[in-house]
Amino acid sequence: MRSWNSILLLLLLLTGVAQGAPDQDRSAELARMLDRALVLGDRAPSRLYYGIAAGRDTQAFSVLKDALAPLEDPGSACAAYGACSLFKGSAIEDHVVGWLANQTFKATHPAQQLGATQALTYFWRTAEEDLLRILRNHPARGCRERALEPMIPILTSRGDRSSCKLLLDNASPTGRGRPALIGALKHFTSTPAETMMASKLRDKKTSNEMKLVLLDSFAARRSSVARIAIDRRLNDPDEEVRLRAINILGRGDDPETLRKLRGVAQQGSPEFVIAAMLSLAEQHEGDPDWIKDLYAFTQSHEISVRCGAAKALGRLPTQDSLTLLHRLLKDREVEVQLTALGVIAEHRQLQSIPKLIASLGDPQALITHEIARTLRLLTGQDHGVSRKRWEAWFDEEGAGLQVPTVAESLRLEHERTARKNPTGKYRTASFYGIEIRANKICFIVDTSGSMAERAGGRGTSSLSRRTTRIAVAKTELSNSLNQLLNGVRFNIITFESRVSPYQKKLIELDSKSRADALKRIKSWHASGGTAIFDAINLALTDKDVEAIYLLTDGEPTEGRLIDIDQILERVDAMTRSRKIKFHGVAIGQRSRLLRELSRRSGGQYVEIF
Repeated sequence: MRSWNSILLLLLLLTGVAQGAPDQDRSAELARMLDRALVLGDRAPSRLYYGIAAGRDTQAFSVLKDALAPLEDPGSACAAYGACSLFKGSAIEDHVVGWLANQTFKATHPAQQLGATQALTYFWRTAEEDLLRILRNHPARGCRERALEPMIPILTSRGDRSSCKLLLDNASPTGRGRPALIGALKHFTSTPAETMMASKLRDKKTSNEMKLVLLDSFAARRSSVARIAIDRRLNDPDEEVRLRAINILGRGDDPETLRKLRGVAQQGSPEFVIAAMLSLAEQHEGDPDWIKDLYAFTQSHEISVRCGAAKALGRLPTQDSLTLLHRLLKDREVEVQLTALGVIAEHRQLQSIPKLIASLGDPQALITHEIARTLRLLTGQDHGVSRKRWEAWFDEEGAGLQVPTVAESLRLEHERTARKNPTGKYRTASFYGIEIRANKICFIVDTSGSMAERAGGRGTSSLSRRTTRIAVAKTELSNSLNQLLNGVRFNIITFESRVSPYQKKLIELDSKSRADALKRIKSWHASGGTAIFDAINLALTDKDVEAIYLLTDGEPTEGRLIDIDQILERVDAMTRSRKIKFHGVAIGQRSRLLRELSRRSGGQYVEIF
C-alpha cells in the first residue's frame, strides 16, 4: 500500500512539473520582453508590446503596464499603448479600460496620457463616459482631439447644444479632421445649437480656421441665425474670413446684400480686393447692375480696385469689357497696366493687337517690354519694342492674320529665346546668378561686421576675391538695379544690429530712383551684429512684395528672434495667405534658415564659399 502511494505521489509531482513548465517558459519570455522594452524605451518596436499583450490575461497586462512606464515620446506611446486593444473582449477588459481611463489623467508623462487616450478609443462602446470626461475636463488639447474622433457619431446623434459645444471646443479645424467636422456640424440644426455656433463664430478667441469651418457649415442654411452670423463676418479682421463670407452671401440675389458686398470688396489688401471681385464676377456674370458697378470700379482712385476690376472684366465675354481693358493699358499705374495686359493676353483676340501696338512707348519701360512679349505670343512675330515696326507689319499682314495657338506661340518664343544673345534685348536681370523675374522686389542685404571679411568662392571673380564680402554685395546689387527695367517696384533693406530700409515701401524704378539707390549702396559699410528676422519682418509688412532676395554670411545673433525654427514658424504664419518667394544667398557658410525659406516658398538658394 505504501509502495502504491509512493508511485501515485511521484506521478502527481511529474504531472505538476509537466504542467508548470509552460508557465515557467511563458513567465521567462515575458520577463525577457519586459527587459528589452525597458532598455529600448521609446526606441522599442510596437510589436514588442503587442507580443507582451498577446496572452490577454492578468499576467500579460501586469507586464505590459511595467513596459509602458518609461515612455516619453508621443508617437512611441500611442503605438505602444495600442497593444491594450488586444484585451478587447477578454475576461479583464473592464479592468484594462478602468486603468486606461485613470492613465489619461494621472500618467506621469503627457505622452503616456496621450497614448492611454488613444488606446481608450478602441473601447469606445464601453468607455463612452470616460471619453466624455476627457472631452470636458482634460487640460491637453491633444488628448481631447483623440477622444473626440470616435465620439463624433454619438454627439451628432444627440444633436443638442451641449454636444455641439463639445464638438467645437475639441475638434481640429485643419488637416484630415476638417471634412469630418464640417459634416458633423450639419447635423446640429436646432436653434439653440445654431445660436451657440454663431456665438463661436463671433468670438474673438476663435481661430480663423474654425471660423472658416463654421462659415462652410452655415453656407447651405436658410435660417436667420445663419444669415446674420455670415453677414457679420463681412467685418472680420481676417481677409480670408471676409472673403469666405462674400463667397457665400454672393450666391444670393438680395439687392441690398449685393450692394453691401460690392462695398466690402473694395476695402482691404490688393490680394483681397482682387479675390473678392473675382468671386462676385463668377457669381453675377450677367447681372446688369454688377456690370455697371464693375465699369465704375475702373475709375476708382484705388489701384487695387482698378486691378480687381481688370481681373473681373476678364470674366465678361463682351466687346465693352475688352474695350475697357484696352483703356486700362493707358492707366497711370504700371501695376494696373500689367494686370489689364495679362487679362488681354488670356483672351487672345485679334482686335487687341492694334491696341497693344498703340500702347508701345518708352523702350526702357517695363510695360513696353511686357506688351512686346504679349504681341510675340499673340502673333508669333518679333519686332522688338518698336511701335513703327509693329505698325508696318500689321498694316501689311494684319488683315489675314490668324492668332496662333498658345502651344505654337510658346514654341516660337522658346526658339527665339534660345537664339538670343545673353546681352540682347530680353530682360536678364539677376542677383548672384539668381534670375529676377518678379516685378515687386525687396533686397535684404547683410551689412554686419563679418561682411568686412575677404570675399571668395564661386560667384565671385578673381578680382573680387581680393576684396571684401560687402564690396562684392554692393557690386552685385548695383548691377541688378542697372539690369532691371523701368517700372519695376523695389526696395532695399540692410541689417546689422539694426535694420535700415531704403524706403518705407516699394517704389517705382526709374532713372531718378535708380541713381539715388546706387548712391545709397555706395555708402554702406560693415559693422554690428546680425538681426536677420527684424529685416525679414520689416520686408513682409509691405503687402505688395512678391519676391525677397536675402543675402547673409551668418546666423541670427540679434533682434526679436534668433532661433531659426521660431523664425521659420513666424515667417510661415506671416506668409500663409501670400504667394511670396524667398531667394537666399549664403556667403562663407551654409545657412539652414535661407535654405528652408527658399525651399518652402519655391525660391532659389545659392551658397558662395
